[in-house]
Amino acid sequence: MTKTTKILLITAPILIGGYLIYKQLRGSKTYQEAVIKNPPGTPESQDTNAFEQYKVTTLATPLNVRESASASSAKIGSLPKGSVVYARASQTNGWMEYSEDGQSVTGYVSADYLTAI
Repeated sequence: MTKTTKILLITAPILIGGYLIYKQLRGSKTYQEAVIKNPPGTPESQDTNAFEQYKVTTLATPLNVRESASASSAKIGSLPKGSVVYARASQTNGWMEYSEDGQSVTGYVSADYLTAI
């Protein structure tokens, strides 16, 4: 008799620093990770971890900047609606790394309220 295992979720691939990362999850446990260095169609010379410009698209209130990628993390600042900021993907789903200077991480913001320019 063959035993089958149901996979509840395989995350969408995330491209971080030239690595394509997939995770196989069952409940809250990670069972397997697949990492592909420089997947097809990704030039090795391309800086895939660079900060890019995004526009803050909150409905009315400013976007909170957090100390870490969590809504319960300490608020360390805010960004007005409509402002253009530097951000890049973080390792936490739904969060972006925010940078004041486009070079180093200042804090984290919710990806739901940023639109690529």
